[in-house]
Amino acid sequence: MAFGLSLKHIEDLSLDNLTTEQFLVLAIEAAKKLDWNVGYTSETGFIAFTKFSMSS
Repeated sequence: MAFGLSLKHIEDLSLDNLTTEQFLVLAIEAAKKLDWNVGYTSETGFIAFTKFSMSS
């Protein structure tokens, strides 16, 4: 039996005093520190994946 989950989370946050580029760099670095796999990056965002486990 095959099944798939396509969970996604989108959130808009205030950049305060950061440029969009600075914020994006910080977000990607945070994702890497969380051991997420960054699969796609662009000037406007990125997509990251976590490892699938029964506890996730």
